[in-house]
Amino acid sequence: MLKILVKDVTMHFPSKALFSHVSLEVQDRDRIGILGRNGSGKTTLMKIILGDILPVEGQVKVPVPYGYLPQSAEVSEEKIRSILAGSYGKDLLKLMEDLSIKPLMNREVHTLSGGEKTKLLFLHAVKDNPPLLILDEPTNFLDTGSIEVLENYLAAYKGAVLMISHDRDFLDHTVDTIYHLNQNSLKKYSGNYSFFKEKRQQEIRRANLEYIRYTKKRKELEAAARGISDKANKMEGLSSNDYLRSRNKQLQKKAKSMRKRIEKMEVKERPHYEKEVNLSFHVSSEKAAPILLHGEDIGKSFDTLLFDQVKFHVRSGSKIALLGENGAGKTTLMKIILGQTDYEGRIHIPPSTKIGYLSQELYHLEEEKTPLEDLSRYSDDKTEIRNLLGSMRITEDMVFQKIGTLSYGEKLRVELCKLILKQCNLLILDEPTNFLDIETKEIIEEALRDYAGALLLISHDRYFVRAVAEEVWHLAEKKLTVYEGDYDYFLSKQIPEKENQEIILIMEMNLAELAHRMTLAGKEEKKKLEEEYFRIASRVHQIKHR
Repeated sequence: MLKILVKDVTMHFPSKALFSHVSLEVQDRDRIGILGRNGSGKTTLMKIILGDILPVEGQVKVPVPYGYLPQSAEVSEEKIRSILAGSYGKDLLKLMEDLSIKPLMNREVHTLSGGEKTKLLFLHAVKDNPPLLILDEPTNFLDTGSIEVLENYLAAYKGAVLMISHDRDFLDHTVDTIYHLNQNSLKKYSGNYSFFKEKRQQEIRRANLEYIRYTKKRKELEAAARGISDKANKMEGLSSNDYLRSRNKQLQKKAKSMRKRIEKMEVKERPHYEKEVNLSFHVSSEKAAPILLHGEDIGKSFDTLLFDQVKFHVRSGSKIALLGENGAGKTTLMKIILGQTDYEGRIHIPPSTKIGYLSQELYHLEEEKTPLEDLSRYSDDKTEIRNLLGSMRITEDMVFQKIGTLSYGEKLRVELCKLILKQCNLLILDEPTNFLDIETKEIIEEALRDYAGALLLISHDRYFVRAVAEEVWHLAEKKLTVYEGDYDYFLSKQIPEKENQEIILIMEMNLAELAHRMTLAGKEEKKKLEEEYFRIASRVHQIKHR
């Protein structure tokens, strides 16, 4: 049964064309994810499907009831209050229990975190068991456990799902079809995110190769045609010999035929590439101490004990992910380190430690200033600032808009630019990838992997944590446990030995596949495959010898 029909839809604004004649269908049990860069038109397409915006051209039908989960950052307090005041049947009790929602029902809205609001919005979307779910960034601010609850719920859900998400692990586990919105068009890929990524890379490589072959062939034909014409021109008028005149005509005819052949060649347009972006976080030139900060016997209570007797230290150059469920106290622990709240215990931070902090609230931004003005505090080089903002796609008129008028994602990009310019040797980042598209996440991942300073981050993006973190702190049951290994090592410590062996088997199969692909790959691709091979091999070693 048809759940959504989008047919030949076109949408543009006076200053920007978003997409032209795009089509999409959602049928029974479909699991569809919409991908695309920030600004490509995903949210606009979603609003057209919801009926909030009329397209310039095209047809849209949603002939069934649906549940809708908007981004929590866009939801009013009145909406959250109505959800808290709602009544829910026994069929939803397990979901409420799994998401730990019941304790939220008597809370004031202003005390709810972003993740808690997302849980309530998901509950509201599914409460009537609709035949269709439309989800906009359903994992934003959720902890890993809650994300897994959503994955399990959607696996058992009998209706269709259409979602926008930049959570790569979540997409891998929940969708079987990707629609990619790119360059004003919408293209379908039958598979999850990993399949889409591989297929997309193959398409880019193929398009590039075809363009190289096309330009090479065209140049060869044009050079040959010129050579024949030049030869014919030299022969013309040199002799009254009948043979030479005949030979001249033949050459002219051949050159003309070759030019027609060039004209009839299928024109291959140069493949479109997003501008190559290389970001790097500046590091303080002052020599740092081996231990950048040290905490001992740290405790914190509100109405109840949050955590107690917590000990930790951050070594120079370490990359740490702070993990734990929503409400475990991760952000509070960061605020203790930053001196923003009272606590029990002792924290020592040497004078040489220079901290840069990114908060979920982005309160360091001066909303009455423009991005250009705000970043000028950290650099006198306007060209450097414009280039940096441009690499984060804060371009053209946006650099002169007041920061308060920008979206959350755009504000986050400005704050990240600020951290790039500041000379720090320890970055403390609280959910640095929320509302960022996948391409931008990958740029940030690479910059953080190459960062010479230390990193302490909170993130529920498992793909991001896996790519960046080399050490995991886990805050649970009022205690902090330190795992001196990456995210997969941390996971291996949470599961039984039998499952460990299954993970090792899968990884070793991946290693065998990578080894085969390396024998066929070109130089550039081989380098990336080798990096992936040694990364997985290192994880296998960690699990086997833990």
